[in-house]
Amino acid sequence: MMRHTYLEPAVLNVVFALRIKAASKAKAFESAMCQLSERNLSLDRIRLTDEQGKNIWFAVERIEAIRWTAVVSTGFSHQFQVHGQIRLAIVPERSAAIPLPLPPSSEYRLPGSKLSDMPVWVIPTVGEPAFAHVLGQSLERRLPCSTFSLTSAV
Repeated sequence: MMRHTYLEPAVLNVVFALRIKAASKAKAFESAMCQLSERNLSLDRIRLTDEQGKNIWFAVERIEAIRWTAVVSTGFSHQFQVHGQIRLAIVPERSAAIPLPLPPSSEYRLPGSKLSDMPVWVIPTVGEPAFAHVLGQSLERRLPCSTFSLTSAV
């Protein structure tokens, strides 16, 4: 039996592409790894929107993983798209505007872009921000163990 049905910890999975200027695919891959590493990211909070377009702020507890998957030539001289995936452990921020826990039935996503069909995620880093095209995203809910209670064992 579930005691409560509110969103608590979650993992945000984002598949993205960075446009990198480099002399070769290997250099583009290396540049992307340096630009977006766990040491260089300054992610303490992230803004997601629900189905109605309402902004909800989430605190980033930790960066679970950053994985680089492919380097694709754009067809332009020395420009490459480096594809990657990032997993962020997040929790909704508690504020006066949102005093109650968030219902899990809502779908939370990175806000859309007014200039493109794909959302553009501005990722804060210790240097210049990185502008990533979001290719895919999902939110995995993590229910705490105390959420479920077991009935007597058979």
